Amino acid sequence: MAGQSKAHKNVIGVNMKYRTILAVAIVLSCIIACKRQPIGTFAYSIPANSAYSQITDKQMHDAITKGLHECGWTFTETSQNLISATLIAKGKHTVFVYIPYSSTHYEIKYKDSAHLKYKRKDDGTEQIHKAYNQWVSTLNRSIQAHLSSTL
Repeated sequence: MAGQSKAHKNVIGVNMKYRTILAVAIVLSCIIACKRQPIGTFAYSIPANSAYSQITDKQMHDAITKGLHECGWTFTETSQNLISATLIAKGKHTVFVYIPYSSTHYEIKYKDSAHLKYKRKDDGTEQIHKAYNQWVSTLNRSIQAHLSSTL
């Protein structure tokens, strides 16, 4: 750059500054986006002709409520075969789900949340902070463990 004019050096300096700002913006966007994931599907159906095919609605209900309690969720019986549950994590994140169930099936469905970066995209897909999927996955495993212990 020894033979370049002062104006040319300023242009190069400005271009480098904008490139640096752009690179930082891209990295920050990736970090923020990486924390969001599609909302997971958490459902379990008991296969026909399995050892679990004799589970009653009450046993399914009890496995779900034991799993909720074990994982720190609060819950209410919204109606027959439907449970609404809430998890408050780290004192600021709140998750609301509902769990319809029968003797052969349950599903943990997203209802609402606070401070978890929920977003519905234009194409209809829903995204949320990855912690949601981790908490609900842990709940799902706990429910399945309690189902296993009923036999």
